[in-house]
Amino acid sequence: MATLTQGPLDEGFIISEANGARARDRVTLAAGFVYDAGTVLGRATATGVYAPYDPGAANGLETAAAILCRRTDATAAEVDAAVISRDAEVRADALVFADGTAQEDIDAAIADLAERGVIAR
Repeated sequence: MATLTQGPLDEGFIISEANGARARDRVTLAAGFVYDAGTVLGRATATGVYAPYDPGAANGLETAAAILCRRTDATAAEVDAAVISRDAEVRADALVFADGTAQEDIDAAIADLAERGVIAR
């Protein structure tokens, strides 16, 4: 019998958010990835497209700007998706970073998000 492993639940990282849609934005995700819910995203300065936070980048992706709400498959093309980008509390332990991301880089991303009003608890 096969063992199944459940990934992060859609919006499972959210503790609370501002009323209405004030905490959310619709963004375009870069192609080439399957994004899990809770993925911390950066915004490419030149294109405005969001992709996984990359502390080693120098194109805007090194600054955390939002958190993806739902698992999204963008392997074939860019897709639009909902993100939490302000006025929310989130579970720090449920945020998704690339494997091998150093704790100091995770702390920097959490600080970036806090500047936007997204508080990790």
